[in-house]
Amino acid sequence: GLPDGEYTLGGLKIIVKNGVSHLAETGALAGSTLTLDKAVSNMVKLGVSIQDALRMASTNPAQSIGLGGEFGVIALGYNADLVLLNDKLRVEKTIIGGVEAYQGD
Repeated sequence: GLPDGEYTLGGLKIIVKNGVSHLAETGALAGSTLTLDKAVSNMVKLGVSIQDALRMASTNPAQSIGLGGEFGVIALGYNADLVLLNDKLRVEKTIIGGVEAYQGD
């Protein structure tokens, strides 16, 4: 979510220009500047259902790293870490540990 500029990632100098992240030294791609809400939106635009796109961004990653019993679904006993999206799939609010951490415009 940061603008174009120079940053440090893992001790390496990164340059973000036109939304693309490159290593300053070699020019190689240095990860992605894609935000998760945009990734969900991209999947929906490709024809994936909202439910499946949200599962891809929450339940599936939690399960893949062995945290499926703590994160990834809204259920009793799970961590209360939530991202609320509006109808355009933009972040409206985040809740971490049951406490509001961000409120959009």
